[in-house]
Amino acid sequence: MMQLIKKLRNTTGAPMVECKKAISAEGVDGDYDKATEWLRKNGSAKAASKLAGRDASEGLVGIAIDDEDPTNVVFGAIVRVASETDFASRSPAFSSLVKTVADSAITLSRHRHHISSGGSGGGTTDT
Repeated sequence: MMQLIKKLRNTTGAPMVECKKAISAEGVDGDYDKATEWLRKNGSAKAASKLAGRDASEGLVGIAIDDEDPTNVVFGAIVRVASETDFASRSPAFSSLVKTVADSAITLSRHRHHISSGGSGGGTTDT
């Protein structure tokens, strides 16, 4: 049974608990194809398809500018983080997330610029 659960989990990506439920579900009787069909109808794939139809039309735009780079290069980032509801996007936690994403984009840009301009990239050296 564990081999069947492992195979089902690897092919469907469903959690192990759901794979166990699918295999032991009424009418499946340990059959792989029936278990796959059960997961398609009742498992996480069904939940994912419900989420896929939702519209994330709310959210915030974040802007970050960093002009304190020692090489006198100004880095800027504009990010948009979407949300399903305006209630969620108005929360302090969401605002903090948008700021973190924008700041992370600046950090990544600075790092990429440093690597492309001949700086040491991540501790690797050319020999």
